[in-house]
Amino acid sequence: MPGEKHPLSIQLLETHCLTPNAARVALMEVLLASPQRHLNPEQLCAAMLRRNDGQSISSFKKAIYDLADLGPLARVVVSDKKNRSMTFYELADQPVHRHLYCTHCASLTEVFDAALEQTVRQHFLAHGLIPAKADLAMPGLCSDCQAVLATTVRAQADRFGTAASASLDG
Repeated sequence: MPGEKHPLSIQLLETHCLTPNAARVALMEVLLASPQRHLNPEQLCAAMLRRNDGQSISSFKKAIYDLADLGPLARVVVSDKKNRSMTFYELADQPVHRHLYCTHCASLTEVFDAALEQTVRQHFLAHGLIPAKADLAMPGLCSDCQAVLATTVRAQADRFGTAASASLDG
């Protein structure tokens, strides 16, 4: 029910020593209720508006940025095809992990690899850096999209080959 405070939302905020104000609780509830784990700011704001509990967009957006900076949320930055980036947010309730992004269907896949994370930590330490609560997703094509694109290319080649041979015969 909109406006109802769920104990887990408040607990996650208090774990990070944050005051559970209305906008922060609403944001946590949106993320906890979402069937998708990764949401961009537009998706988060749209879900908040559907809640219809009187939160202003500006307060809600401030909560998004504050919670990403203060701990309960993690950012996933994705490079798109137009040399821009998109940011998704997820609850920071999982071990540190990486993300793979399909540039065709826009799916995000989480990769949990302790050995990789240890290597990344060692590089950060060697360079005197502290990792941010953000991940740069690695772009590529998922296997489903590879199959779809391969089928599409074959179909186009077949049509082109048929049309070309008909024009040569005629």
